[in-house]
Amino acid sequence: MSDRTQPKTALSNLAEGVNEPTRLDRGRRELTGRLIKVQDQERRRIARELHDGMGQKIALLKMNLEKLVRLASLSPEPAEILSQSVALAETMSMELRTIVYLLHPPLLDELGLVSALRTLVDGFSQRSGIGASLQIDDTLGRLPSEVEISIYRIAQECLTNIHRHSGSPTASIRVERLPAQIHVEIQDRGRGMTAEKSITGSGVGLGGMRERAIQLVS
Repeated sequence: MSDRTQPKTALSNLAEGVNEPTRLDRGRRELTGRLIKVQDQERRRIARELHDGMGQKIALLKMNLEKLVRLASLSPEPAEILSQSVALAETMSMELRTIVYLLHPPLLDELGLVSALRTLVDGFSQRSGIGASLQIDDTLGRLPSEVEISIYRIAQECLTNIHRHSGSPTASIRVERLPAQIHVEIQDRGRGMTAEKSITGSGVGLGGMRERAIQLVS
């Protein structure tokens, strides 16, 4: 009896050994997916709190300062300080709006991926001085929220890498809807990277982008 069951036991052990990496990979992907989702939710929460909290306070401060400018009769030096304070409050408001948008663009929830990507590309060009372009079909329509946020984050990370690492004067993003998939292509004319870094995705955010893409097809 033991002689008959031994091969079966050996085969079972072998099968478990073969399946173990698959189970480990599946568990890792599930954990990574949950971490990405939690990260996106936390970004959304922080962006909302900054907008509703600090953003409103800065707006009120600017309104009060502008009221003082209209009502107060000040000598030149205090008047100049007050004017500079108004300009400073306006700069703070603009910078806070940029931070909020980079954390989680409200347009992504309100109007969808097309509007969010256009604002991302325009803002990137203004801040970086890199000539960025976007080619995207207006008829793309709304996609599932997890697809939209993943495409947006991948594009955002690519533009960040182009600015920080590539030295390219230009960047282009193309998003195309095919019958069974969404094709996203991002190009620059920079220094590039080694084949090893391209495969491992180390050091420049490629790992995070790869994980987001894997979550959409797994």
